Amino acid sequence: MADDGDVIKFDEATFDNLIRFMTDCKDQLDTEFLRPRSGCMLDSSLGTYLRPGSSEWPVVTTITEGGSGFGGSVRQRLEALSTEWEEFITALRDAKTVFKDSDDLATMSAREFLEQHPELAPPNTPSPDGVI
Repeated sequence: MADDGDVIKFDEATFDNLIRFMTDCKDQLDTEFLRPRSGCMLDSSLGTYLRPGSSEWPVVTTITEGGSGFGGSVRQRLEALSTEWEEFITALRDAKTVFKDSDDLATMSAREFLEQHPELAPPNTPSPDGVI
């Protein structure tokens, strides 16, 4: 995105940079957090790695069970996030067609852009016909 004083340009190269950034973030999430590996993982096995004391002490049981639940819920959310990012990246790639009509996204209204690419609208945004 170039900024020439009060003029902001959002051209195809900037759009490509956005796609590359989102792809890099998703790749990092997939390789650093979701890739199977040995050792402590953020999944339901997390509780087995917690060793705060005697397993006969009820507090320890609560901590290890909580760790398993926490690890499992984190894993589930990260997997959903990875899927959401992949869908967003796909939508961004599909939206690159906008540059056939305009060399600068700043010259297009947000309404016009979202009418052409509703999959890029924020959640719960009404469609042009008023449906959410």
